[in-house]
Amino acid sequence: MALPQSLIAAIESACNKYLALDDETLPKLAMFEGKIIAIEILGLNEKVILYPSAEGIILLSAEEEDSAADTTISGTPMALAKLGASSDAASVLFGGEVRITGDTRLGHQFKNVLQQMHIDWEEHLSRYVG
Repeated sequence: MALPQSLIAAIESACNKYLALDDETLPKLAMFEGKIIAIEILGLNEKVILYPSAEGIILLSAEEEDSAADTTISGTPMALAKLGASSDAASVLFGGEVRITGDTRLGHQFKNVLQQMHIDWEEHLSRYVG
């Protein structure tokens, strides 16, 4: 069962708004232009395809896109969340909770760019609360 396109579009929009909160992240994503990153969500039997670029990411259902991924990051929803939130990705990766296949270097680089995001929440909130 594929995720509805409307849900994928909403996730894509939310991700791009989040990425834009850090001025340095989108330019770093330029190095991934032309690369295909698959996220396989185990337990839900879902797979989404990411096309990163300096403008953000394009997110598609794997059923809509049949291109071979350069790298695939696989894990349960909880394991993928731990990978994204962990400052010690090695423990999650080597613990077997998340698996990166294909171009593992690309997978690690992509994860590192996201992990290095620094959002100045005070600055963004000051626009609304003064």
